[in-house]
This record gives sequence, C-alpha cells and structure tokens, in this order.
Amino acid sequence: MESLAAKDEILYAGGILTGSVRGQGINGIIAYDLKRNGLSVDQPPPLTGETVQVKAMDFNPEGVQLYIAGNFEGTGSVECPGVCVYDHSLQRWSRPGTELSGSVAHLVWMDRESLFAAGNIVIGSVRYSMATFYVPNGVWAPFREDQAFPGEITAMSPADNGGQSGDWSSDSMGFWIAGLYAKLHCFSNEMARHIVDTNKGRFWNTKQDHRNRTHATGRRKK
Repeated sequence: MESLAAKDEILYAGGILTGSVRGQGINGIIAYDLKRNGLSVDQPPPLTGETVQVKAMDFNPEGVQLYIAGNFEGTGSVECPGVCVYDHSLQRWSRPGTELSGSVAHLVWMDRESLFAAGNIVIGSVRYSMATFYVPNGVWAPFREDQAFPGEITAMSPADNGGQSGDWSSDSMGFWIAGLYAKLHCFSNEMARHIVDTNKGRFWNTKQDHRNRTHATGRRKK
C-alpha cells in the first residue's frame, strides 16, 4: 500500500495490488467499507498498464472526485496515463485533460481549481518534474517551465500553516519539496526561487547527505 483516501465510510487504498473481489478484477486500487468492516461490494474498475502502481491519491476540494496518480495507462476504455479521476458517486473513471502522460508520484491541491503534480511527467513530448492541472479549462501546464527542478522529486507537502500541516490554503507558506540531483552547481539560487505560483520570497535550500547526494527543499523566506 502506498496511498490512502477516505470518503463516506469508504477507504480507498492504492499501490501494487492485483486480485479480485466477488468476481470483480482489482489492479492498483481497492475499496474497503469502513462501516461493514470488509471489502466494498462495488470496486473501482481495475487500472491497466504493463506495471500498474498507484503512488498518490487525493479527493478534490468538493470531495466527489478522487484523483489518482502513479504508473498506469488507463482503465478499460478510458485512457488516462499517469493521472486518472474516479467519481466516487457515479463509480466511473475519466481523464483529467488530454496533454499529460508519464508517471506521477505526488499530488497536492493548491486551491479549489489547481492541482499540483510531481514525477516523471510528459506534456506533449517534453518531460518535466512538476506540472499544474487547471480544473476549469481542463489543461495541464508545466510548473514554472523557466525554472525547472533539475532532478528527481522524492517527496512533497504543503508547508506549515499556523501549526497545521498536510493541507494547502491561501495563507500557506508554500511547498516543501525534497529531491535528489547529481550536481550542486547546476542548481543556482536564481533557478530555484519558486515554490508555488509566484516567486516572491521563495528559495531552495540544499544539503548534502552521507551518500554525497544533494537534497533540496523549498519554503518561503521570512
């Protein structure tokens, strides 16, 4: 299990999962009925792909649509590589936008209309480490294409908000983003002064670990 999300007494779990529940195929995601204390009667249709792996999931702010990210190509007749949406009420899949493919490892809602994603992302034919999905127009776009993170993002979270962590709000400090990249000199302060949708007062902080790999985290300068 690599990710969890709950709604209306149903717990969704994602990861590398295969099997069946009451004759329904399972691949990548499974639903558990918290009230009945057992696997749900209705399961999400299985995801498809060579090696299906769900790495992250999060409900939209309205709490109806479950956005799922990872390694997969789609589900049934729906092609949704990297990110797919499961409607909790209608019990069906859809694709958010048409531009994105690749593998997505992290999802964070910045506001009710903007979803931040990180991973090995492809938009068009160009690879990026970060992207934003704008819900009203259904479009994926690179996140600060001019100042891309030059390496692999391994973890991310909204920065502290008055002692509360894990949720994004308008007065949040930004994002904490951790990652690995080989060469410190390729990552200048000017290149990495962004965390969210503006670059005012943002900066990256880098540290070396005992394996001589560089980690980078970001926050807003006080």
